[in-house]
Amino acid sequence: MTSPARPEVSPLSRGDRVVILAGAGDFPLILARALKKKGCVVSAVAFRGETSEAITDAADSVGWAEVGSLAAVIGAIRESKSPNLILSGKIEHKYIFTKKLDAEAAALFASRPDARAENLLYSLAGKFAEMGVRVLPQSSALEHLLAPKGFLSRRRPTEGESADVELGRKIASALANLDCGQTVAVKNGVVVALEGAEGTDETIKRAGALAGRGIVVVKMSRPRQDMRFDVPVAGPDTLRTALAAGATVVAVEAGKTLLLDPEAMKAFADENDMAFVGV
Repeated sequence: MTSPARPEVSPLSRGDRVVILAGAGDFPLILARALKKKGCVVSAVAFRGETSEAITDAADSVGWAEVGSLAAVIGAIRESKSPNLILSGKIEHKYIFTKKLDAEAAALFASRPDARAENLLYSLAGKFAEMGVRVLPQSSALEHLLAPKGFLSRRRPTEGESADVELGRKIASALANLDCGQTVAVKNGVVVALEGAEGTDETIKRAGALAGRGIVVVKMSRPRQDMRFDVPVAGPDTLRTALAAGATVVAVEAGKTLLLDPEAMKAFADENDMAFVGV
């Protein structure tokens, strides 16, 4: 696949209009609040049954659409009159199989050689560019939440866990490069689970069911990550899911992973004797 040229992106300033394409989870809420703190005028396109209702308080205005209705999304973006757009939150890839697509979405899918996430997101960016809307990095206004390198919790991985982190890092990078997923679980040198269309949380749960306590979870970005799309995101819920599955270590890619609440994540890891690492 030949990707379109990535536009040069200037920093957002007070008064700039930004529309958030808001999926599930806390990411859209945190982003909207950060953008408003910066002085931006924030609109959101939200998805019924997916986006938190709290988006109505976090953003200045909200338009609602059904998952799979690209025409409604485009209409809401036009109504926002914003030249800037940021993708945020989860829309599960598996919805390709379970949600009805409108004619606009079906045509977008048909225009690509396959339905991997990066292919579809580049197609969306091209569609938005035709409307005069540029897609900005998902880290816009959230650069302070990018994971630092090093130990992010009191407990450090053991020698064996560190070896599993290194194996997981290599495998997860290769997996992400194929645009198949970002998360790998390893235990005692055995790759237990690779992420597919089910998403990170379900991958972690599957690993726990297969291998039990002692799994090491590693989440990585693509080697040439376009920060506008599908940037790895982790939050307190990620650690809760990992702990429940029996994970003793969670490692994320430094400088490329957004941590939605770093202080809460460190506190949770420390309270539960879990190692949390930026690699």
